[in-house]
Amino acid sequence: MDSNATSAIQRNRPTAHSNLEPTDDFSIDSSKSGSGAAMKGAFQSMQTSRGKIECASKNLSESNEPGFSLFPKLPAELRLKIWKLALPGPRIVEVYYDRARHPWDKSFIRFNTPPPAALHANWESRRVALEKYWLRLGNEEITDCFAQIDPTEDTIFIPFNSLVKLQQRLINGKALSKEAKESVRSLAVDARSWKRLCGPEGFVYFENLEKFTIVIHDSANCQSKEKWRMPDTDLSLVDVQDEVEVYDHHLSVESQMEFDNGHYGRQGKLPTIEVKVAARGGKKCCHN
Repeated sequence: MDSNATSAIQRNRPTAHSNLEPTDDFSIDSSKSGSGAAMKGAFQSMQTSRGKIECASKNLSESNEPGFSLFPKLPAELRLKIWKLALPGPRIVEVYYDRARHPWDKSFIRFNTPPPAALHANWESRRVALEKYWLRLGNEEITDCFAQIDPTEDTIFIPFNSLVKLQQRLINGKALSKEAKESVRSLAVDARSWKRLCGPEGFVYFENLEKFTIVIHDSANCQSKEKWRMPDTDLSLVDVQDEVEVYDHHLSVESQMEFDNGHYGRQGKLPTIEVKVAARGGKKCCHN
């Protein structure tokens, strides 16, 4: 290699302290090498792109921050009012027995309704939420009952379950606490479960029940109601359009309750009776 080539290589070699940062002593001599100018332009373009990425990342990070960071600094009385307003309204709390457990284990009651978020946000929100959701449904037989409800607004919904004897214990209240039987105001029961109840072990009225809802199905199109159960989805009870069907179910329930009242000496005043169909996420389970 001649001396001219060696000199050119040395002129184009980065200095030892260079780490590809845009400094005044950038070592590429663009006047001696066309490729050096191209490299310098590419590097500067890369630095510009890097700056844009960092700026976008910062903006994204700032946009993910809480929208009202001064909330903890508000007066305590105002914070408590805000937490109270954030609580949900009336809910439908689905209660059932888990078939995966041993059928004679009395402690496997399950709830398919997520708890209010305020119960788990922080200690302050939990204190507010517990004033509303103070009731636990389970009794001494139910050791893993963690769901808490508002007995004055929430509706306890008992869907169909093939475990008939255990299902009866939910509907007649024997699997629930004394407080629950005294406090629950609204109860909804699947029509197929209702039809299986009979005798003194059947329907036992909750002492202060104000509303009883019978949840009907189109049996021809709803072969497996238990498979329709899905966790963490909105459950609602919607009106039935067929007035004749509503009348028939209403009359059947009312007649049975009146008979039980007289024959078994139960609650004298009947609750308001409604006929509904269940819907998940706005979609009816089966009824047309």
